Amino acid sequence: MESKQLGAAIVASRKKKGLSQRQLAAGICTQGAVSQLEKGTMLPRVDTLYYLALRLDLSLGYLVDVFLDPGHPERATFSDKLEHAAQERRHDVVLKEIDAFRAAHDVTASMGYYLDWFEAVSRVHQGLSTRREAISTLRAMLEKEEDIEMRRHHIHIRVMNSLANLYGSDNNTEQSLYYYDKILAQHSIPEAPAYEVNQAVFHIRVLYNKAKTLHDAGRWNEALETIEEGMTRAVEQENMSLIGQLYHYRGECLRALEAPMEEIRECYQRALLFFELLDKKQYSRLLWEHRSEYLT
Repeated sequence: MESKQLGAAIVASRKKKGLSQRQLAAGICTQGAVSQLEKGTMLPRVDTLYYLALRLDLSLGYLVDVFLDPGHPERATFSDKLEHAAQERRHDVVLKEIDAFRAAHDVTASMGYYLDWFEAVSRVHQGLSTRREAISTLRAMLEKEEDIEMRRHHIHIRVMNSLANLYGSDNNTEQSLYYYDKILAQHSIPEAPAYEVNQAVFHIRVLYNKAKTLHDAGRWNEALETIEEGMTRAVEQENMSLIGQLYHYRGECLRALEAPMEEIRECYQRALLFFELLDKKQYSRLLWEHRSEYLT
């Protein structure tokens, strides 16, 4: 635990905001308390730290992570790099970065879980492991689900989502749905620092993945129900990142169910609209290639 690092993070954020110690402390605590906190010679109460975080436009979770993990800022930057490479499907880069990080750092328990999860998934994408091998690795990780370090940054949820994806691609629909439902059955969606996965938005992705699995299994009515839930949540969260894909799969389901032509056409046209608005060129191209009869 690093009180000095917590103090340094508060100093950096305060200066970035252009605040004096007196301005930061106003209505929260004394200037002297802020001074001692920044020097690392005292620890604040939770409520004090919370209000200081609000004034600094930080999350309480971020400051707690800085306090608990001496290497947190660097690890957060590294995680952002991994997430970005994975989004671009550069899984070879992910694996190289993981190897380099492990060689250069003392890896904490929580970071170890994160790296193990990322490595297992990336090895499948690179053809270095089979789906069955990855499933075995991830299930072994999930046996430690109650480990508090496994739950930091919600790694256990990401492991479950990957298991659901792997089982779905292995045509094991029931196991896939089991893990999707296990995620969705959680009673609360925790707040997350900005650099982490937004759990509310992640919930939408889980619903989308579940809908795809149901569609591929020929369970089109169930898929449509899941798509509707995903769209509702997307509107609630004001997040349109997956709305095009959801409309596309609604069209696929209606097409399989031989719904009226106009209903199917509307879905594909809306999907195309969102693909173009969000500059998802590959999705637009595939839609034109395979469903052009509904777009003209």
